Amino acid sequence: DGVFDDDMIRNKIEDLLPDEWKDEWQDEGVTEKVVATLSTQPTEAQTNFLTGASPPECIRSVPELYNGRRSGVAGSGGWAAGLSFLIFFGTAISTLLVRKRCFGKKYERVNPGSSRRRLDFFVTTLFASMFLGIMTGLLVYYWPQKPEVSQCSKSLDLGGIVENFIVGETNIAMNIHLSMYNPNNVDMTFKETLGAIEYKQEQFGTFLLPDFTAKGRQLTDFLVDVEFALLGDGNILQMARDYSENDLALTLRMDTDFKIGGFKMSETEWVKTIESNSKTKTESSDSGFCKCHS
Repeated sequence: DGVFDDDMIRNKIEDLLPDEWKDEWQDEGVTEKVVATLSTQPTEAQTNFLTGASPPECIRSVPELYNGRRSGVAGSGGWAAGLSFLIFFGTAISTLLVRKRCFGKKYERVNPGSSRRRLDFFVTTLFASMFLGIMTGLLVYYWPQKPEVSQCSKSLDLGGIVENFIVGETNIAMNIHLSMYNPNNVDMTFKETLGAIEYKQEQFGTFLLPDFTAKGRQLTDFLVDVEFALLGDGNILQMARDYSENDLALTLRMDTDFKIGGFKMSETEWVKTIESNSKTKTESSDSGFCKCHS
């Protein structure tokens, strides 16, 4: 059986149903589908204890250096070195070829002092090409990148949320396991961030990420508590119906303010959709930076 008595769930649904919905729900047996689905909730899912956390061994107690491969050019030491040499040699050779074509031996025969000028030109070309190569490498290596986030919770009890909302309960203990990755080669500073959980663009849960500093290529884990507020009656009923049809989708959203090295403060939005792929759990598919991959 679920956390709440079946008759209690049934009566609460009837109380929430507007008159214009009652005939449709009765004809399609929606109420009974919801009650039957919620009655399969595991007995350990207590009113004030809804799981969302990963096992302790899957949570980083201290930040760790990410040793995975980069997916792009920015920040890559290999690309930085390669492009640096390419720009250096390309610029130097191109400049020398242009000079040779425009000012060849004929120019030297009619300009007795051209040998000294040629040496000066070679030295200038060498240092200018070296400067361009170094600047290109530094630009690639330190190019600012946005932080990346993975939702690492092994399971989120969506049925428990639905069941509690139906009876008007918001004292739900749930947390979400997030992993933040700084892909840059310099420190990244984050401001305190307020995240939200939404259903059909209506917010019903919030969580807070503290301000912190992540060193270059560092992974930092957070276990954040969620505070809930009731949805409107119509959305509670629709959420229950979606869940009974295994079609419930929730949205996690964060607007993160961050600063990279000497650059100005920037903002990025992270959005993650959580869908009910099973009746009791929602497995995370966004596990790229999680310690324990799904």
